[in-house]
Amino acid sequence: MALLQKDNARLTLRLARAEAIIGIQKKVAELLGIPLVPNGDEP
Repeated sequence: MALLQKDNARLTLRLARAEAIIGIQKKVAELLGIPLVPNGDEP
């Protein structure tokens, strides 16, 4: 059980980092005027 909790915490942190990177990429694309094509993954 402790191993699963540790793995869950690691993956949660990794997801938060990935979401932050995606947010930065979106802002850069907006600043550069690069249109983003929605892929249906996000609402």
